[in-house]
Amino acid sequence: MKMDTMLYMFALMPTNEVSSYIQSRREELFERFGFSKALKPPVHITLYDPFHIKKESAASFENAVDQLQKWADSQPPFQIDLQDYGFFENPKTPVVYIDVKKTSKIKDLQANFIKKLKQYIATEDKPKTYKPHVTIGYRDITPDVFPAIKNYYSNQTFSASFACSTFYLWRHNGQNWQILKTFHLNGAVSQLSLF
Repeated sequence: MKMDTMLYMFALMPTNEVSSYIQSRREELFERFGFSKALKPPVHITLYDPFHIKKESAASFENAVDQLQKWADSQPPFQIDLQDYGFFENPKTPVVYIDVKKTSKIKDLQANFIKKLKQYIATEDKPKTYKPHVTIGYRDITPDVFPAIKNYYSNQTFSASFACSTFYLWRHNGQNWQILKTFHLNGAVSQLSLF
């Protein structure tokens, strides 16, 4: 992490029950193949990739984004369905993930969120294609072992659903991610405990 900045990200998080189920899949990947980097961050679907804010601007940014709750109040909660496994076949650092069933609801939420977020931070004019997913293996997976991992998970199934009624602003403390703010869609109340 850059010393003169704070690191943040926005994320969706499953219920504790679904998160525990996904965490067990991450642990299985570690036990079977020995890669552990994905065990560290909380289970999540990225809403907006990690970004840096200069330390001297961090407090004003954190106060300003409280206004996102007004926008969140106009967004309806919806169901997210997780189904089976997918892969990002990056040459140096391949990724294994649990796939999010394609629906317009999550993509619309993310697209509208990016438009709103421009009021608080500089976002990319042409953001990359949004591919919602839950990572179970990344960063330390080596290209030589990846074919065996892909073969294994291509033959496995996964299914879970949860109600998406909140999103979160995380801040990294130098060791791990912590929930800084919780935003409730359409006034929903979160049942998520702190991690």
